[in-house]
Amino acid sequence: MKSALKTLAVLLFAVMPVVAFAQDNQEKQTKKKLFRPTYEIASVEKEDEGTAYTVFSLPDNGQEHYFLSLGSLGIGGEIIQIDIDPVFELFIPLGDTLEEVQARLEELAALAKEPIGTSIEIKGCLATGYPTTEDLEPVTVKTFKFILGRQIRFSVPRGDILRATFVAKSDLKALLSSVKFYRKLHPKQQ
Repeated sequence: MKSALKTLAVLLFAVMPVVAFAQDNQEKQTKKKLFRPTYEIASVEKEDEGTAYTVFSLPDNGQEHYFLSLGSLGIGGEIIQIDIDPVFELFIPLGDTLEEVQARLEELAALAKEPIGTSIEIKGCLATGYPTTEDLEPVTVKTFKFILGRQIRFSVPRGDILRATFVAKSDLKALLSSVKFYRKLHPKQQ
């Protein structure tokens, strides 16, 4: 009986490190998904408004995916939005190469020059932390004119409520200029 217990104890001690290693490896894989590195390409910050728009890359299995983060969205109607949700951010996929990123930003900046009320529909992701390309939903992009200039509204409908954010034409141009400059600094980067 004692030798059977000793054998069982030895087997348990032999198997425990394997089980612990497997569990540790699974936890590392989960953390990789939760804490993924992002690489900022360009950003515009407005400290007085507390907003920031960022173009960044998010590597996924060796493939780069570029996104535009528009920050948190307000909740409200067509024009008036109340910023009460600091958790969810709107991410717009820009492409898989810097050339595609530049083309997409040029398209959005050109939209700001269109007649007021012009709108297009693009894909976006309303998420916490990191965007995914699987959870894309329609985002309406519409031109507006306010006292201080032209703006584009990015909106996601949620029933009778509209989740939206307004981005100034000058901010889109600043992001576009930063991406062009980044491409000149890193000509070998796709």
